[in-house]
Amino acid sequence: MDNIKILTIILKEQKDDVIDYYYLANESDTKLAGIVSLKMTIFEKLPAKIDDYTLFAIDAYLNDEISIVRPCHEPMKVPDCPDICGIVASGTIIHYYIKNNEMPKFICSLSDDAVDLIMQSDECIQPLIDNGIISKEEVDEYRQKQLKKCS
Repeated sequence: MDNIKILTIILKEQKDDVIDYYYLANESDTKLAGIVSLKMTIFEKLPAKIDDYTLFAIDAYLNDEISIVRPCHEPMKVPDCPDICGIVASGTIIHYYIKNNEMPKFICSLSDDAVDLIMQSDECIQPLIDNGIISKEEVDEYRQKQLKKCS
């Protein structure tokens, strides 16, 4: 989704057959924050291949396997129209589970634009280099590829 630059998902709690996650899209916009509850049955019957995790999450939502609560002044259940940020968060959780074969505790997903902004900023990238998350060579290679794209 083009409007979501940063999506943060944090495990809230797991109770019996339901797992709850907080989600926040675009960090400063609490209107795009909430809680998604996923029934564990989703993970027990995953198909061998999922082409589109957002569409899969919408289908699970329509089958009452996902519920979305948006906390605001009065938390509100969204019964008949899915909150798209909650759906994207749910799809991201399912994708993480399939890829890693475990339930995520924390996910921070960045759009290509957000990654590019970080990779082009020395102030943002230096702590990642200092902590061994990415090498200076990888940063230089990325920046050279981006320059070629723009040329």
